Amino acid sequence: VRRFFGAWKKSDGRVPPTFRQPDPPETAMKTVKSPVAGTGELRMAARGTSRSSRDYPASLVAAKVVEARLKSASPSDKRDLVSVANNANILPGTFVIRFSDIGRPASSDSAAKTVEFNEIVPKALGHRISQAEFDAAKRLVLAERVLIDPMTLWLDTHTYDLRSVKAESDAFTAVSLADVQAFVDKLRGTPMVSLLLFTPNEENAEN
Repeated sequence: VRRFFGAWKKSDGRVPPTFRQPDPPETAMKTVKSPVAGTGELRMAARGTSRSSRDYPASLVAAKVVEARLKSASPSDKRDLVSVANNANILPGTFVIRFSDIGRPASSDSAAKTVEFNEIVPKALGHRISQAEFDAAKRLVLAERVLIDPMTLWLDTHTYDLRSVKAESDAFTAVSLADVQAFVDKLRGTPMVSLLLFTPNEENAEN
């Protein structure tokens, strides 16, 4: 934020900033009524990394690790409705955890396996990352990067003031388990906001 709204120069001197950093966000879950009863969406978000950050490659691998853990903790028919992403921008973006179509059992598996989001998310972030988890997640990230149009990568170097396409590719190749664990440890200490979009079915609300 200081990059865009900090002190600035005038011809006769330097003008100090007139803003302060915002307070930490409230972490208590907020609920918004859904237009469709009985099903909803849950988003949990924390401060992520910028596109030019040295942590950017590690953040993408970390997202894959956390996503795999959350999918494993979810009913089999709901796993495709779970995703984790680091939305990086010029300024630090958001690390977002998404659960979709919650509250509506699609099969006996969903009905039998109740998901407690306030339990599985801290566990997904809290357990140490194994070498096998890291290797699988890194393979996915590198495979996705190969599919990105080279022109897009070249434009990114100018948009986000990166050193070069090769330098960033080398950073992805060199990212280590220690780098990813350090990012997750940092993320775990970052305030995470939660928003639930949900309206109970009338028959459930009456019981």
